[in-house]
Amino acid sequence: WSRIVTDDLISSVLAMVSLVIGGLSGSFAVILQALDGHGLTSFGHPVLTSFMIGFVVGIVLSTVLFSIIDSSVCAVIVCFAGSPVEFHRNHSELSHEMRNAWKEVWPGSLDVENVAAGLV
Repeated sequence: WSRIVTDDLISSVLAMVSLVIGGLSGSFAVILQALDGHGLTSFGHPVLTSFMIGFVVGIVLSTVLFSIIDSSVCAVIVCFAGSPVEFHRNHSELSHEMRNAWKEVWPGSLDVENVAAGLV
């Protein structure tokens, strides 16, 4: 279980998507600033300032929203690892899908558990 718990693929992907959203938000802020014609600040770089404001807003909002997804994925993995029998009893279809996916990645790792738990 330590391989799947330490594997932070979901977190990495969501962080990259947050960066993309931040870049898109920053670009949108630059477009708005250029169309509006008013500078957001008295500094000499209104384009950079508008991009940074849009970038930070995009990063913060997407990170907060994606933390919900990341926590949900971790909760499902903990439920699957901690009590697979209860997970199978309450969500048999999801348990079956996770077992099949797990067997594709690590073949033979669930054979002993399947026999002991009666979930074959």
